[in-house]
Amino acid sequence: MLVVNSPLPAKVSYLWVPGTQTWNNQLLSTTFSTHTVHAIETTLVVNSNCNDILMWARTKMESALLIYLLLSCSLVGISPP
Repeated sequence: MLVVNSPLPAKVSYLWVPGTQTWNNQLLSTTFSTHTVHAIETTLVVNSNCNDILMWARTKMESALLIYLLLSCSLVGISPP
């Protein structure tokens, strides 16, 4: 995921048009790269009226670096170590 603008929204629903479950394309394009926006736009939204929940807490820098490296490898077609 290539981020153009940070910080990232805290919840996925913050990336939607308010009051809908439709992606806010303008916000997406100012936050992420074109490739990432396309991946997000093709992601199906689960129809649910449940409240958002935090699935994982912020991670240490080492974990963030590992995730970055794994994503970088997948973008260029290299198998991760």
